[in-house]
Amino acid sequence: APAVIGAFLWTSIPIWLAVRTNILCGVLLPLAYVGFMVLQRSQAYLGQDRPAGPRAIAWLIGMGIATLTLVIFLAFYIQRQFTS
Repeated sequence: APAVIGAFLWTSIPIWLAVRTNILCGVLLPLAYVGFMVLQRSQAYLGQDRPAGPRAIAWLIGMGIATLTLVIFLAFYIQRQFTS
């Protein structure tokens, strides 16, 4: 939301600032994914609504693949930035 509002309110902000903040958000995204996985497995948080069985396993595998893919992409991106 701040990025969208900033585009309309602060026209003097350079475009490179938006790129840098987007990269920072991308770096923090795996932490959010891990948090979602922890909460999804928490009996104290979800109680009786906690998924179980094949659906829970499929969801955790999907989130694990998404997190791993994102971490690998970010590692390659950061490595390329420091070696260039």
